[in-house]
Amino acid sequence: MIIKCRINGEHLFDLLRWDGQSFNANPYLELETSDLSFVKEIFDNLNKIEIYYNDNLVATYTQFNAYTSIEFLVSNYDENRKAFFDVLKVTLTQKNIIDIIDKLDKTINKVVDVDKMTASEYKEYITGIYGERGQKEIFDGTNIALGDGSTPLFTYNFEDQLNLITALQTIMLAETLDIMIPYHSHHKPCAMYSGADIVRIYIGLMVHSICVQTRVNMLNNWIRSLDNKEEMLEIQYDTELPQSYASQYETVISNSLQLVDSIQKRFFPDAVEEIDNGETNEGNGEE
Repeated sequence: MIIKCRINGEHLFDLLRWDGQSFNANPYLELETSDLSFVKEIFDNLNKIEIYYNDNLVATYTQFNAYTSIEFLVSNYDENRKAFFDVLKVTLTQKNIIDIIDKLDKTINKVVDVDKMTASEYKEYITGIYGERGQKEIFDGTNIALGDGSTPLFTYNFEDQLNLITALQTIMLAETLDIMIPYHSHHKPCAMYSGADIVRIYIGLMVHSICVQTRVNMLNNWIRSLDNKEEMLEIQYDTELPQSYASQYETVISNSLQLVDSIQKRFFPDAVEEIDNGETNEGNGEE
C-alpha cells in the first residue's frame, strides 16, 4: 500500500510511513524528497494536509499550520516500494502556539507571569518553550570524535544538514571513503576531512538530533498528559522522564541505532569497524 500526502490541495509527496493513531499526539511527516528549499516554501504557508492510501483519501488535517523543524534522514528503506529514499522529516505544530510564545518572549520590559496562566495556557506555553529549546540544542550540535582523536564541535542547523547531505552524496558517487572533502567545525575555517570523518560527523549529529528530539517529544507528551498546573511546574527541561516515557525513549533510540547501523553497513560495509572506532562525544571539546 502506497502512502501519500497532499499539501494545500496541490503538492503531492510519497510518505515513508504514517500512523494515524499517533499523528495528533506526535505530528510529523516523513517526505520522500531531499528538496529542502521547496519543502520549506510549502510548509511556510501550510493550511491543509491530506493523507492517501493509494488513491483513497483517509485523513484531512487543518489544525497544523506551521513546522518546528525539518530534518534530513538519509537512505531510509521503504518497505512498500522496496527501495531506499532520502527523507525530510517535517515536525508540525500550530502557529498560534508559536505566536503566543513570541508575544510573551518579545514583550519589552515585561516578565512572563506564569502564575496568571491557566493550566491549559501554561501547557501550551511551556511545551512551546521546550520545543524551541530542543531545536536550538539540535542546531547547536555536539562534539564528534574524529579519526585523529580530536573532538571538535559541529553544528547541525538547516545549512549544515544540507552541506552534509551534499558531502555524503559525493562519497556515494565516488564509492570510496578514501577521498578528502571540504567542511568546517564550529567557528573554524574550512578544512579537508576524510570521507570516513564526514560519515562520523553525519552519524554523530544525526544520533544527537534523534536523542534530543525524541527526549523533547517524550517530555512534552508527559506535560500534555497532565491537567494539574502544579505538576507541570515541577517539570523542567532536564527533568528525568518517568518510567513509561523513558521506556518509549529507549525503544525509539534502540530502533534508531539499528537504522544507523544499517546505513553504515549498506553504504560502507568495509569501513564500519573503522567508523565505529570514532565514537560520538556529547561532552565539551575544542571549538
